[in-house]
Amino acid sequence: MIDIASNPIIPHMFRDGVAADRMRPRSVSYLPGRIREIRDSDRCGTPVLLDRPRTRHDAERLRLLYRRIGRDCMRTTSSARTGILGLPHYVDGGRPAYVVTGIVSDVHFDRDGRLDRICLLDPCAIDPYGGGTTHIDTHIWLFADRLVVADPAMIHGHAGLGDDLLTVSLGDRITFHCYLNAYRKGARKRIGIDEWFPIDSQLYYADRNGTRRRVPNHIRDGLEIMGVRPCREVACASEQDWASRLLAALSRHLEQEGGFYEYASVKTLMPLITAQRSAA
Repeated sequence: MIDIASNPIIPHMFRDGVAADRMRPRSVSYLPGRIREIRDSDRCGTPVLLDRPRTRHDAERLRLLYRRIGRDCMRTTSSARTGILGLPHYVDGGRPAYVVTGIVSDVHFDRDGRLDRICLLDPCAIDPYGGGTTHIDTHIWLFADRLVVADPAMIHGHAGLGDDLLTVSLGDRITFHCYLNAYRKGARKRIGIDEWFPIDSQLYYADRNGTRRRVPNHIRDGLEIMGVRPCREVACASEQDWASRLLAALSRHLEQEGGFYEYASVKTLMPLITAQRSAA
């Protein structure tokens, strides 16, 4: 948890008069259907699929593609990440709080085989009132033991699978409320996620027109990492279980790479799609 009064990285603006800011919104407008952002070479976008996923096999292949995109796009954490402290936020218990979204691209386990942290690809901070997004870094980590189910009523519908209120799986774009943790590593200042509370988790892709689409729940199960139960209990995958399921999924899709394109921007990709359609 952040100590606002003593942490030297937290700007003066957050130590004085912070209680005058607006409180947590009940709902957040985010992820417009049309993909408008232009991505540069250091950004990782939503994959464009020439055909929509129709089966669990298709959805699983999309999840593995996000894992590969993450490994290709991850870069060294940027020290410029401290700039997110000045982004739009709300106040919860006198502390500045943020709404962040990102794509689950990898996981890490501790020495005892318990889920330690989740890697988020292309994390963006969302304006909790205006709905605009600001890129944070190529990736950021969420620690499993810092997940707090603060208000189950805020979890969006269709975020869970089976009996879960919310399920986090490989490839999902998750959205969460959080506090920031400011720390130093050597001489560098860094900002990470402290306590976090997820409100949505969905698997997305982009169609050939650049419109973001959600994979329906009835085919998006598989490669689950953790689930939030109605009793607020959080169930996490073990390292052994995760490794066996991931290896099985990789073996099913080892030779199947067709039909997907990763894009720097929809504008750049459209000639490729047009050429593909003409060749077909």
